[in-house]
Amino acid sequence: MRYRHFMHYCEGSLMPLRLLKVRSPNDNKDYLDDCFATHFAFLEEQLSSAPDGGPYLCGATLSGADFVMSYPVLLVTGGWGNLDVDKARFPKLFGYAEALRNIESYRKAEEKIVDLEKEFAA
Repeated sequence: MRYRHFMHYCEGSLMPLRLLKVRSPNDNKDYLDDCFATHFAFLEEQLSSAPDGGPYLCGATLSGADFVMSYPVLLVTGGWGNLDVDKARFPKLFGYAEALRNIESYRKAEEKIVDLEKEFAA
């Protein structure tokens, strides 16, 4: 059930806010910042209660849910959108992002992007 939730949560709940932020970054800023804070607090709690102690959303093993969630999590923890995402307030979220960045296949993909594009920003 947890796996299915995150497979749809990203696209149905988190990404629409990201699109609103991209399309009109100054419109509804307070509303969007509050919504993002609510989602980050939810993700922090979910990471704290991950089966088998995590470190991934659905347990000790990387899953498709982690791949789906990696895009918004890596954007947010990387400074996208000038959101007020405090590392001290969301330590599990930042730790999760770091765990994703340390996956060998992620690092290889990042290297490939740098080879092709001469830079990488996440």
